[in-house]
This record gives sequence, structure tokens and C-alpha cells, in this order.
Amino acid sequence: MTRDPTRLREALRRAPRPLEERQARAYDEEIHPLWGERFANLQLAALEASIGGAVLEVGCGAGAVTAEIVARHRGDGRVVAVDAAPAMLERARARVGSDRQLPIFFRPHDPTERLPFAEETFDLVLGGPALETVADIPATIADLVRVTVPGGRVVVAMPLGGTWGELLDLFAEVLRRPGDLKLVEGETALADYRASMPDGPALVAACERAGLVDVELETTRWELLFRSGREFFYAPLIETGPLPVWRAIAAMGGDVLDIFVRVKDAIDTDYARRPFAVSVIAGRVVGYKPPEVTPVSP
Repeated sequence: MTRDPTRLREALRRAPRPLEERQARAYDEEIHPLWGERFANLQLAALEASIGGAVLEVGCGAGAVTAEIVARHRGDGRVVAVDAAPAMLERARARVGSDRQLPIFFRPHDPTERLPFAEETFDLVLGGPALETVADIPATIADLVRVTVPGGRVVVAMPLGGTWGELLDLFAEVLRRPGDLKLVEGETALADYRASMPDGPALVAACERAGLVDVELETTRWELLFRSGREFFYAPLIETGPLPVWRAIAAMGGDVLDIFVRVKDAIDTDYARRPFAVSVIAGRVVGYKPPEVTPVSP
């Protein structure tokens, strides 16, 4: 899905991830209703009213899905929730509460890294929109499948290719400015970033290559509206979401401030008489890991 994940991984490595408490609060109060709630609803719609066994949630955020999983759980297992930001884990822990008989564990984990769990550990594995920050989606899907028990299920809801498309088109125009050779590296990194975001069929194919069967896909689309380039770049959703990655990509192409001022000006010029509408395309896949087949004795 990406032509050169090495270049993109370098951009992701340069992008700061951890959120401080102020940013975590902004996510919970301002971003989640616009963004996280949509993906949470996709995930939860794929789950039964009663959940059992060991459950892993990758990219739990402020715990909206975690709390619902705990509420639906029969108590015959455990729930493990991981996220890159300790401040988000604290909010998730507070949302779930401590008066539960069910064992619940919160662990820091960067979604770009391999999961720190043994093979065939969890009956249900969920991946959220934090997977947008991963350079190699097929490898991440394979890792989710690795920690799933035979007969278990994987549910992933994440942004698909085309998300942020209107902004990325303007970004690409700025980076391909004629005669400025120093922008080539940033332009290539941006192309790799766009290629790393799968469309629906590619996400299904990644799940099937990882060993899942009966994979089902559901997609939905919505728009985020901004009155100006300044409002867009200072929106909490953008500041604490993809902006650090875009900034790291711009840094590979030269002067970050100059590049983003040009992008802002392009937004204000092209969308002078109407809102800047930015697309979000979300996909959810659900698949099963085949149960182990016991050989029949002759």
C-alpha cells in the first residue's frame, strides 16, 4: 500500500506523539464528538450485547469504547487497553472506574511498534483510528491477527484513503513548486503517506493476507467544515491529530513555516466564498481467525 515505507517511517519518527493532559482533555471534549465517536460507533456496532474472554483494544484514546466493552463483558476474562499517550490512558482509566470485578489493564503502547503480547492471547482484538499513524498497515494488521486466538475475531475501524484529500491536494501543489529541488524529498514523503492509507478493498486484502476469513467491510463518509485556513490548522482535531505528521513531512522538504503558510493561503484563495470542506472516509473490517484443525487419527 506504500511505495517506500522507510521514508514515511522516518517522517513518523520525527513527529511527536504523546499528548499532555490539556490536549487529552481537548480530545475528550472537542475532538471525540467530531472524530472518535464515529469510529467508536463503527466498532461497537460490530460487537455483541454480551462479550466474553480476553479483549485487547489498540488505540483506546479516552476510553469511550473501553467503557462500553467493560459494560458488556460477562466477566469471564479480562480487558487490556493500550494507547500511545499516558494522559489518554488516565482519562480512559477514570472513565471505566475501579469498582469492577473484571480485570482491566491500561498500558502505554506506540501503534507503530509491535504489540508486546504473546501469540494467540486474545479472543477479541480491536484497532481504532490511531492506526492512521502507522506506515505499514498490512504489517500492523498481521500483528493484530498474531495475538488473536484461533477462532477469535479482529475488528478494525480507521480512516481510509481519501481522508484529508482536499488538504493533501493543496499540500502536494505547494511541495511540487517548479524549480525548487529541495521540496522533492517532502513531495515523495507525502506521496508515500497518501499511499499508506488503504482504500476499503486494500484493507480487506490486508486482513485476508494476514489469515483472517469471512472479512466484512463497511464504509462511511462525512465532511469537516472550516471557515478559513487558520481555523483549519488551529483546530484541536488537526493540531493533535495528523498535523505533527504533516509537519514532519514538510520538514523533509524545507522550511516548514513557509510551506504551511503557502498551504493556508491556498485554502483561503480557493475557498474564499465557501467553507473548506475536508473529507473523512472511515472503514470498518471484521474478520475471524480460523480455528485450529485437529488432525484425525487414521
